[in-house]
Amino acid sequence: GPIFTMAGSDESANFLIKHFSIPSDHILRYQGLSLKEMAHQLIEMNKGERFYFALDFVGDKAKELCLEVVDFFGHIATVLPESDDFPIPVWGRSPSPIWSKSLSLHMIFVGAAAIAGDAKSWTVYKSQLGHIAKLFEKENLMPPQTEILGELSIQTVQQAHQQLEEGHTKGKLIMKISH
Repeated sequence: GPIFTMAGSDESANFLIKHFSIPSDHILRYQGLSLKEMAHQLIEMNKGERFYFALDFVGDKAKELCLEVVDFFGHIATVLPESDDFPIPVWGRSPSPIWSKSLSLHMIFVGAAAIAGDAKSWTVYKSQLGHIAKLFEKENLMPPQTEILGELSIQTVQQAHQQLEEGHTKGKLIMKISH
């Protein structure tokens, strides 16, 4: 089925259009919208239908949005845990939308084998990184936009925090470490 996604700026939307071939009318510009407004607009973009599958790569409000837009018997996949005080219970019947909508919740922790596994389980990372490297080589996967702030120092860390707090960051911030 069609893919719908969100972007916080025209620059982000243009990146999605150019590198992932997502049609412009499948990208929700979410700046200034409430959770309910985002959910309503995404469902409207999907011809008034709720979604069978929703992916959460951000957490917090994005996870709540996934729960809001997914249909009965749908699926949600997330790569982020939430704090213990996250307002939506996972295992209880009430007021859990997971229970009331009979949803499948897929929690994917990419570091599981590294943290809880033994050396034999770590081979999964070699094959996954090899697959990602091939995608980069074929240009099917583009690296994120990066900004090099300079050498690692108190000043560059302060600059990074200021940029992040002011919302001026596009992509990843990098600080070099001298040998």
